[in-house]
Amino acid sequence: MAILKSSGGDENENDYEQVVLSANDAAVLKDQNKLTIFQIERWFEILKTRKKYANNLNLDDEFITEIFDLIHKYSILIQTKNMRQ
Repeated sequence: MAILKSSGGDENENDYEQVVLSANDAAVLKDQNKLTIFQIERWFEILKTRKKYANNLNLDDEFITEIFDLIHKYSILIQTKNMRQ
C-alpha cells in the first residue's frame, strides 16, 4: 500500500474498503502459513519505508507514524476477528 491518498468523495470510501480487504487478505495468508498477526520486524520495515516515501513528499514523520499506527491497529483488529471465526 502506498501512502494513503486523500482525494475526497467516494474515493475515500474506496480507500477504506481497500484497507479492510487488505487486512482480510493478510489474515487469511497469516492463518494459512501459521504466522502471528503482529510481526514486529515487518511493522518496523513498513514504517521505515513509508516514512522515506513521506519525506520525499515533504510530509512529517510523526504525521505518517500516527496515520500508520491507526491503520495498523485497525488491521490487527480485523485480522484477529477473522482468525477467530
